[in-house]
Amino acid sequence: MMPVSVAESQLFKNHRERFVKLSEPHSIAVFSSSAPAVSVGEACHPMIAGTDFYYLTGIGAPQCLLVLAPDHPEPRLREVLFVPELTQKEIVWGSDKISLTDAATVSGIDEIRPLKEAEGMLAEYFSWCRQVYLNVPEHHPAAIFEGTSGRTTELLLMQRYPVHRYLRAAPLLTKLRMIKDAAEQNFIAQAISLTASAFDRVLRFVRPGVTEYQVQAEIEHQFRYSGATGNAFVPIVAAGKNACTLHYSRNSARCDDGMLLLLDFGAQINGYAADVSRTIPVNGKFTERQRQLYELVLNVQRETISRMTVGTTLQELNKFAGKLMEQALIKAGRLNAAEIAKQDQKKPLYKKYYMHNVAHHLGIEVHDAAHKYEPLAEGMVLTCEPGIYIPEEEIGIRIEDDILITRSGPVILSAEIPVYPDDIEKLMRRILKK
Repeated sequence: MMPVSVAESQLFKNHRERFVKLSEPHSIAVFSSSAPAVSVGEACHPMIAGTDFYYLTGIGAPQCLLVLAPDHPEPRLREVLFVPELTQKEIVWGSDKISLTDAATVSGIDEIRPLKEAEGMLAEYFSWCRQVYLNVPEHHPAAIFEGTSGRTTELLLMQRYPVHRYLRAAPLLTKLRMIKDAAEQNFIAQAISLTASAFDRVLRFVRPGVTEYQVQAEIEHQFRYSGATGNAFVPIVAAGKNACTLHYSRNSARCDDGMLLLLDFGAQINGYAADVSRTIPVNGKFTERQRQLYELVLNVQRETISRMTVGTTLQELNKFAGKLMEQALIKAGRLNAAEIAKQDQKKPLYKKYYMHNVAHHLGIEVHDAAHKYEPLAEGMVLTCEPGIYIPEEEIGIRIEDDILITRSGPVILSAEIPVYPDDIEKLMRRILKK
């Protein structure tokens, strides 16, 4: 376990306090963490961390259970974290489980109990409360009690106590997770700083003849060397036509002279992610056509960022970016005004060359929890990532930055990462000459 500062444990305390303020009186809320890692022979596949559970506790260990009961008459039972005890075999062979002592340090919760006590204590909680908040997992269900035949802990509780009133915790957590406090913003900024150092390393390494997987290795080496937890997601390292596959992850091709190289990557630190995209010339010099397309994408991005203000919606941003992209593609010679005038508005022609949305929320998850139609508000962190993808020309360009929404306007958190073509060429020219 990485060392946890008092400030970090206080972050998770604050999250719990904010959640219970939104809950109804005489409620309990029950949250379970992920399933344990799966072992095959001597290989152990990584567990899938529960991001909501992490948000409330700072713990990514499996088989833990959190109960919040802010109105409980017994103060020590208002926050209880149940943790499975390590067996002797797990101590010898290793385990993703967390000790009771470390659980208290990380989460800032005073009342830590062995998991074996959970079922009996839950019966007492259920006899006292009026309603129960559950965060039923929708993507990666996990059962922490033995012998539940794959049923989630939450569904098991609903079967055992069928006449209780159940409420969804997810809407409350999503509302909270959309707004990043100062500590969360700092973690994201740290992840971005490590991403910047990896990009600098890539600029020093890339030249004709290297492979995509070698570039990926340079990124991941820098992340780990610099103290990042690792990748926030599997890096996209796409040379030439591979960049026209949006979620390309094979990363096995050669980077040849004259190609562009699209990089979509981000470090993770303290559970928080960066997400940045840059597109660079493999030989250090954009061709005239490559520069034209790159500058068109960059102009769309800068204009869209200027619209990322309090009160704007993602739908408005997507519509705005789409209109800009139409004009960009006319300038690029891929569309013409007459075609656009006749287009089906439900199927805009620019989608042939720009298929994805322009922004998403960023935080514990790369595509962080968000209410789709919620207007932008102070403290939100989002990406801005327009792109142009032309398979016929074997060119894919995406430029992505991470943006903090403030009352005085958007702040580009990733501004330290070179983005203007002259700056990229200057850096690569200086390095390639060595």
